[in-house]
Amino acid sequence: MAITGLFGSDKISAGAASALRPDPRSSDEHLRRLAEETTDVVIAIEADDRLRVVGGPVHAIFSHGNEGLRTLRLSALVHPDDRPGVARYLAECREQPKVRRRVEFHLARDPNSWYEMEIMNSRRDDPDVATLIFKVCDITERRQAQGALLERSDLLGTLTEASPLAIVVEDLEGKVQMWNPAAERVFGWTVGETLGRPLPSLLDNNEADHRHLHARVLQGEAFTALEAQRRKKDGTVINVSIWTAALRDSTGRITGTMEVIGDITERKQLEAQLRQAQKMEGIGRLAGGIAHDFNNLLTAIIGYTDMITHQLPAPMPEAQPDASGLDWQRIQNGVMEIRRAAERAATLTQGLLAFSRSQVLQPTIVDVNAVVRGMQVLLLQLIGENVNLATFLDPALSRVKADVSQLEQVIMNLVVNAKDAMPHGGKLTIETADVELDETYAQTRMAVIPGPYVRLAVSDNGCGMDAETKLRVFEPFFTTKERGKGTGLGLSTAYGIVKQSGGYVWVYSEPDHGSTFKVYLPKAQGEPSAKPEPRRTNPAPRGRETVLLVEDEEMVRTLVHQALTWHGYHVLEARTGEEALKIIERGDQIDLLLTDVIMPGMSAIELVKIVESKRPELKVIYMSGYTDHAIVRNGLLAGNVPFLQKPFAPDRLAHKVREVLNSRRQP
Repeated sequence: MAITGLFGSDKISAGAASALRPDPRSSDEHLRRLAEETTDVVIAIEADDRLRVVGGPVHAIFSHGNEGLRTLRLSALVHPDDRPGVARYLAECREQPKVRRRVEFHLARDPNSWYEMEIMNSRRDDPDVATLIFKVCDITERRQAQGALLERSDLLGTLTEASPLAIVVEDLEGKVQMWNPAAERVFGWTVGETLGRPLPSLLDNNEADHRHLHARVLQGEAFTALEAQRRKKDGTVINVSIWTAALRDSTGRITGTMEVIGDITERKQLEAQLRQAQKMEGIGRLAGGIAHDFNNLLTAIIGYTDMITHQLPAPMPEAQPDASGLDWQRIQNGVMEIRRAAERAATLTQGLLAFSRSQVLQPTIVDVNAVVRGMQVLLLQLIGENVNLATFLDPALSRVKADVSQLEQVIMNLVVNAKDAMPHGGKLTIETADVELDETYAQTRMAVIPGPYVRLAVSDNGCGMDAETKLRVFEPFFTTKERGKGTGLGLSTAYGIVKQSGGYVWVYSEPDHGSTFKVYLPKAQGEPSAKPEPRRTNPAPRGRETVLLVEDEEMVRTLVHQALTWHGYHVLEARTGEEALKIIERGDQIDLLLTDVIMPGMSAIELVKIVESKRPELKVIYMSGYTDHAIVRNGLLAGNVPFLQKPFAPDRLAHKVREVLNSRRQP
């Protein structure tokens, strides 16, 4: 009846209000004490549902004075949408006035503000109906703060769900309280499998490590980018970076820990690739420098042995000493042994140059399938009868740009390596295919340029390799063979040739599961070039032209001078590019410039540019035992530029000089 009366009419008539004046007992000392104890508005709802303000800033909330409220019922002040809820609240307070209850509502005049009414006390001035006393306060700021907190909580929840990093929260006992979606992706366990469980049980052999970390964080320590290893659900061990912090309640007491975990396995792999690449680059520079010095020495050794051989008298049929007491046959045999040893040494330095990507290549458009087919008979002889060779060549294979002879060397070296891995026989497979290395693949391989490639794969089912061997397999002079059974330059030579050709080579292998070497060469447009004819071995031609020789190594310069003079040429010498320019500026007749590539001060490239501006008709031959890869990349041999690779024999020098000089006279 009280609730119905309260919400049945908004106003009480003035006469009724006067007749229903409050009993003086309702404003006794008890009510005054209640009003003094709070800064909020205290209202009383009498037995007849009249409102009366006991104390507080009534105007701040209701905009009515105490007398004005006497003519209103509560429904006139409450927003219509909230009236049913307030009515239920009052009914419950009537039934159980000693139970502390609260209700929130909007005022009719201000629907954007929030107010809270809470029952404080009751008194029975009427035997049937209790007078209810309420506290009313403005909670708008509190509700706004709660809303902001809820929005912040929703935002944090969204960030946690969307985070690419695993977020794990543990309580004091180490049991998981939060396991976000990224944690599921990183470790493989679902949230249902982890919540309420100790995290170390998910980490197997990392349990002690994690317990120690958890204990230190609970002591207040924080860790940033701590690198560790963790085990996934499938048993895979991954590298992770961990950020930790202790969680505290409002009193500052530590209640648990939070870990933010990133999977850095891919990054660690790329770092390892970078370190290996830097190591290989350093070894390559060292190898190239050694090869350069050795090639200068070998040029002199081979050159002088050839000159000595040409000047030795014809040996006697009986190979007996002549009148001088000298056995010319034995002398000639000794000289030839010196030359053969020098040639073997030259082969080693050539391997070093290939590894260091410092040799001179003559790339053309190549059909890899045709190269493999052309080598098949040779490869069968090489691997023997106990190894079965199978080829799977893509009939629509694209072309590549490479040096044919060097590509043959790559295939030969890979096949020899495969054969050596199968001492008791096995199966060797050569495959070709067009592939696309996309951005995703490039992200897992350092320095890979995405695009179309031709893949050449050489596989065997031999003994395979462990991780340590795979890491060093392309290093020069590294070999797993017995002492004296190999030079360790086969795979390093293949590596250098492929890299210098703009490609990549990787090995995939496990112990006792064979090996696969995959070579990727960039796809090229065009038709294969005709294979050059074998070089003729005609007698070395002679000439009478003038050659300007530029060489900083005195030993090589002396040999080349003597060899050219021996073949009839007039030679002018210069140790540096600057000296060569001074000779040219004298105006002497010069028919050919023969220059080393790498020299102190002015390089051959700079020298030739200046010479071409002064004497454009002058022919040039480059020679070097070490061609810096930057010069090659910048186009030294982009066309058919005459080049002599050290070491070379006097006859080869004479042939090259005559060939270049004759080309000048062609129409």
